[in-house]
Amino acid sequence: MKHPTPNPGIKQIAAHMIDPDMAWPPPMIRLDSNENALGASPHVINTAKMSSFENERYIPNQHRFLVPALAERFGLDPDRVAIGCGSDDLLARLVRCYLGRGRQLLRSQNSYLKTPRYALSAGGEPIPVEDQDFTVVVDNFLARNLDTVDIIYLANPDNPSGTMIPFSEIKRLHTNIPSRILLIVDCAYEEYIDEGCFEQLRGLVEASPNVVFTRTFSKVYGLAGARIGWSYSSREVQDIINKASLTFPLSSASLRMALVALEDQSHVNWVKSHNRKTRVKFTSAFEKMGLRVYPSQTNFLLLEFPRQGNSAMEAELYLRQRGVWVRRFASKNYESTLRITLGLQNQMDLTAGYLQEFLEQGY
Repeated sequence: MKHPTPNPGIKQIAAHMIDPDMAWPPPMIRLDSNENALGASPHVINTAKMSSFENERYIPNQHRFLVPALAERFGLDPDRVAIGCGSDDLLARLVRCYLGRGRQLLRSQNSYLKTPRYALSAGGEPIPVEDQDFTVVVDNFLARNLDTVDIIYLANPDNPSGTMIPFSEIKRLHTNIPSRILLIVDCAYEEYIDEGCFEQLRGLVEASPNVVFTRTFSKVYGLAGARIGWSYSSREVQDIINKASLTFPLSSASLRMALVALEDQSHVNWVKSHNRKTRVKFTSAFEKMGLRVYPSQTNFLLLEFPRQGNSAMEAELYLRQRGVWVRRFASKNYESTLRITLGLQNQMDLTAGYLQEFLEQGY
């Protein structure tokens, strides 16, 4: 008997994160998913409560509300902005629309580990490009044969490494690739960068029909559970993204929360300041324990453990038994690392203390 058969690429998709069964009650400290430990603005929380009375309603033409607000806040051409159910939704749409069957998507080999799923789901082939210390190397992209490439994907800053390249390297990559290739720059952690390149990247998009960047409300705005993302591209690409959209990409509550979040920039500035101080303090603390800490421009740190003794897997179990959840990845290249989201001061102090105990006592 014949059965429905999925696209061949779907069967190649494997888990990219190691997710132990969630305990109950939930863990005392969650530092595993790069959420904003400070949460959303109080104004946003109040909006969410009020929105619960309208959950039976759709909000049609959602772009007419959120796109002008985004354009005003960031100095954008509204005809170039698209919105979606998180930036993941927009990335998946872009790949579905622009990656031909059997064609290739290039990504740095240890970049955002979910990206290959987009390519495989679209019938394309994800191709890893060699990096250096989990950081993009533009020359390695340019050394590739690009004849069968439709998309080049960069996450900047990257996840799970936290590393980034300067805008000059993004520009150099763009200058030296064919104009038919779509360059996607995933900027989920843009707000956490010490010296961002938003204005330059915006200018590159406005001058080039083959560049798009994505952004999210999940990080600095504290709205991970609301699933809100947006992108900036040429008008032609924006039109294609919208054609591939769900009818109502955002929930009614999410749309209202996004609008209020954009207005409360004092909360955004507070989150950024807290994150910067925490990142500096605990980068130093973990390095003093003898761990390698990759240079981060995000709200998380990637720690590397010795390959012999006191392994990352043992450290993760040690923390989990004490109510602290951090992230470990299925990729072999990350087997000696843990990614730790930057939490509240007391959460980070406890986590650092537990790691110090682990390293001193062993498991």
